[in-house]
Amino acid sequence: MSTEVDVSAVRNHSAGSTIRNSTLLWLGDVTAAIGAFVISGMLGTVLSDVLVGGPPMPVEDESIVRRLIHYGVFVAGLMLWMSVQGHYNRRIPFWTELKQLLLAVALAGLLDGFSQYAFKQQFSRIWLGTNWVVLAAMIFTIRHSIKAALMAAGAWQCPTLLVGSGDTIRAARAALASERHLGYEVIGHVDIGQSDDDAAASAVRHAYRTRGAGFVVVAADAADLSRAEPVVNELVRRRIPFAIIPSIFGMSVLGLRSDYFFSHDVVLLTAQNNLAEPLTRAVKRGFDVVVSSLLLLALAPFFLFAMAVIRRDGGPAFYAHKRIGMNGRTFGCLKFRTMVTDSDAVLRRLLDSDPEARAEWERDFKLRNDPRITPIGRFLRRTSLDELPQLINVFRGEMSLVGPRPIVEAEMVRYADDIRYYLETRPGITGLWQVSGRNDASYAQRVKLDAWYVKNWSLWHDITILLKTVRVVLTAKGAY
Repeated sequence: MSTEVDVSAVRNHSAGSTIRNSTLLWLGDVTAAIGAFVISGMLGTVLSDVLVGGPPMPVEDESIVRRLIHYGVFVAGLMLWMSVQGHYNRRIPFWTELKQLLLAVALAGLLDGFSQYAFKQQFSRIWLGTNWVVLAAMIFTIRHSIKAALMAAGAWQCPTLLVGSGDTIRAARAALASERHLGYEVIGHVDIGQSDDDAAASAVRHAYRTRGAGFVVVAADAADLSRAEPVVNELVRRRIPFAIIPSIFGMSVLGLRSDYFFSHDVVLLTAQNNLAEPLTRAVKRGFDVVVSSLLLLALAPFFLFAMAVIRRDGGPAFYAHKRIGMNGRTFGCLKFRTMVTDSDAVLRRLLDSDPEARAEWERDFKLRNDPRITPIGRFLRRTSLDELPQLINVFRGEMSLVGPRPIVEAEMVRYADDIRYYLETRPGITGLWQVSGRNDASYAQRVKLDAWYVKNWSLWHDITILLKTVRVVLTAKGAY
């Protein structure tokens, strides 16, 4: 009984912590809204002087008050929407939260601008524009500072009990660990794979009572779903907070549309292929053309400098390697030349004389200590700058900014049946594999990641991978 009382106290403390954390996040957003209004006013002053040489805002106090009230109404609507989406009381994965935040702020900013025009408000457009940009940055920064501080104090973690069996529970544990900021701290698990239905529910109930868990994640293999049903019923009856990670290995997690049937405990998950839709393909291609064009213009000085340095040994600046593209079409994948001019002969001599190097080459088609690479080439590879000429491939439509890493024909057999996914889209300069360990990841993991990307494509995923690529390049993690 004493254990029951102690756990009850833990539950009450956990509920209080949830209210406190939600309040802090809400107050953080309010602080961000106030700070953004003030900071954007200061920025408006500077930018108005520089760009238009005029006053950044109305000089009348009444107009400023009117603007503040107008802004407050849209901020209130924004925060109400975020509250409905669970931003203050749910633990949302990082990139999902960021996407929702940016879309909501962008929409609020557009509505604010339209209303200013509709009501013929005389106000600084520079202040109005910077206001919402600064707000998004401040909300993001303050929120994650609060979460980091709570986590450092041990007040953000949520003791979590895993319930399930087989590969699904292992995948659930890995997924929860990969999103550390969610705070789901696994304190134990209950394997229901060998239990009968009643025993499984009893074991979960006992573990929840005695271990002080605040949340339960049910992750059962398809073969054990019958044992999971009484567990879920028990959690529902006792109003224990829980989530379910279904066993859908190999299916698209983003391309599943959920529907329900009135008065039935049945959920219909309909699969859909995002990249098969003409509109989504057009969006991806348009994004590639715009971004690659801008980057080629911005990086033109670096291109000229790199070309001059590389050609000092008398060889060409670029190297076009034959790779497999969308629908099996071959193309010349461009790179800055990073190897000596007689690289093929150097490789043959090395593989003939070094069995370990031959085994590494046959396994990964790469060498960690490659004697063919020039000093400037080693720098370009370490920083991934050797890939920049592929922006030309992207502009020409042979590649995409984000996609599976382009492969040679000999590698197609290693994809086995998953080669279908590779051939459905253009290969990318960067991709999910590159931001998930790059050369430190095994080839089998690379194939799995490429397939996941194609099955779950979205424009937001492309943006996410591009942002992650910046971090990977700066740290040179897994590159050689």
